[in-house]
Amino acid sequence: MVNTQSILKYSPWAFILLIILVVNIFRFVALDKVPYFLHVDESGTALSFSCLAQEGIGARGEPYPLFDMKDWGTARTFVYSFPGALWVKIFGNSIASVRAVTGVFCLFGLVGVFFLGRLVGKNWRAGVLALLCATISPWMWTLSRFAIETALSPYFLAWGIYFFLRSNKWYDFVLSGISCSFALYTYPPMRMFLPMALVVLIMTRYLITGQHWMKRNLAIFALVLLAVSGPLIYGTVKGTLQGRFNRIGIHAADYWAKQGKEATWQNISGEFVRNYVAHLNPYFLFYKGSPQIITYTTNFPGQIFSWLGSFAFFGAGLLMIGRMLMKTRRHFFDDQQQYWACCIFGGLFFLAIIPPSLTWDDIPHMARSITIWPLMMVLFGVLLQQMMNWFSYLIWPVLIIAGLFSSLYLTNYFGPYREYSKGYFDFWLKDWIDQAKTQEDWLKIMAAYHHSDMHLRYHMMRHLGDSCLGSYEHWLAVSRFVAQQIEKNK
Repeated sequence: MVNTQSILKYSPWAFILLIILVVNIFRFVALDKVPYFLHVDESGTALSFSCLAQEGIGARGEPYPLFDMKDWGTARTFVYSFPGALWVKIFGNSIASVRAVTGVFCLFGLVGVFFLGRLVGKNWRAGVLALLCATISPWMWTLSRFAIETALSPYFLAWGIYFFLRSNKWYDFVLSGISCSFALYTYPPMRMFLPMALVVLIMTRYLITGQHWMKRNLAIFALVLLAVSGPLIYGTVKGTLQGRFNRIGIHAADYWAKQGKEATWQNISGEFVRNYVAHLNPYFLFYKGSPQIITYTTNFPGQIFSWLGSFAFFGAGLLMIGRMLMKTRRHFFDDQQQYWACCIFGGLFFLAIIPPSLTWDDIPHMARSITIWPLMMVLFGVLLQQMMNWFSYLIWPVLIIAGLFSSLYLTNYFGPYREYSKGYFDFWLKDWIDQAKTQEDWLKIMAAYHHSDMHLRYHMMRHLGDSCLGSYEHWLAVSRFVAQQIEKNK
């Protein structure tokens, strides 16, 4: 006999799992068509993958570089480039294949969010709700479909924090040290946020887990973290990995010179405060995110918190206020450790927006604040779980909001977004490459992009059959010729 009560109890969870499955399948749909074409940063990534897969060298010819340096942006690290090279060696270096690498890492990160949510929430429901929030999060969606390593950092952070909090067994701290180190490698803002977050978590670990510290385990964690991060620390101290930050940091003299000012402490601190407050703007948090950065946002409402995250945030707040007004003795949280975890994870958001506030371009910045993403998704999941502990029927609004939001968001992403964002993804280069038939056509393309080889060399390897070094030699010859002509015409 069918148990009607069981069906009503578990059927919404089945639909939630279905939403998670469908949205993650769509994460890999039409990767070669949406976004419209490769962003210049993606072209650099595709070049790194292709060169390593083909010849075992980086874009500049160095054998298996830990940091594949570019002529702009941030170096691609081995954490991303080595697995990416193996992937394209097996599946080819098409645009879809190159972008799929980030998507696979995203699935790895989502599993980490589930386990961290289950650990903090102390049951599978909290883990599933955190996974749901993370899956439909626009904050991560666009990045998970780009061939850039920015998104990998919070994935590794999710696992690092999970192992850090899970137990007092030594191997958890080894795994945590490795995961946290990889998080540091893959995105520069994490190199400032994670040390601050670790200090907070070390001080509050007992409140979250009920487990006292073992000095041996802390020493193991620190040694593993430092040992694995050795090349990163060296490159940072030496300055070879600081070029990008030195250009976009609010301390940069060139930035202030363009405004007719000097890089004084008064000017720098004032700029920092303005940037920091901008990241607390409700428009940024609950509505459009960063509308000026089309590569990271679709401008669909709910970019940072999503509708479901906002429902968790405001719904939990209203329930807490109602509890206080009714003067009920029942605490909103059934477990004090969950209460402290939510307070600490939420509080870490205010540390996560420090790194992006130290830069001057595109403020507020969705990507540079994404370091806190896995902890915010866990926070939302635990809040939703606690709301359902008060009113079990809230599972249905959660299901409806998640289904409606993800449907509308994906419709917008695969429709209007592809068209209005194509200017950010070198659509003109795509048109040239599609129409190029002769060697002369390619010479014209190389002449147009003579200022940077990273735009073209991946495409030359794909369409002309060039080797990694051969693509550079062909581009360099054209670049020198164009430079000579420009010099003659001065």
